[in-house]
Amino acid sequence: MVVNAFLHNAVNGKALFAAFVVMPDHWHALFAPTNDVTLPAFMRNLMGFIGAKTTKYLVEHGCAWQEGYYESRIRSTKQLMYVCKYIEMNPVRKELASTPEAWHASSAAQRAIIITPWPWDFPGDHA
Repeated sequence: MVVNAFLHNAVNGKALFAAFVVMPDHWHALFAPTNDVTLPAFMRNLMGFIGAKTTKYLVEHGCAWQEGYYESRIRSTKQLMYVCKYIEMNPVRKELASTPEAWHASSAAQRAIIITPWPWDFPGDHA
């Protein structure tokens, strides 16, 4: 469901994705909302959709999505590449897959969602 939500937003031009992974108990995504949509508005819509689709399952299993989210500003191409690799290596570090590409719910396996090269310059690259 989470990957489908990412795909929907990517296909409909609502966000650009650099990397993502959906783990059994959390997810990571490196993305930028488009069309002057703020991050809080994008996350409210994204989690509203995901929540509506997953609430029944979560209640049945005594689970819930955490409140809020953590954001980080990417300041250089080097940092972008590091964070992408960190995200895609999550299932390998947790011993859920032998390679990032072996984890279906990740940008390593679902390259069609990913924007390459990243379309924006970083001020940190020109310092």
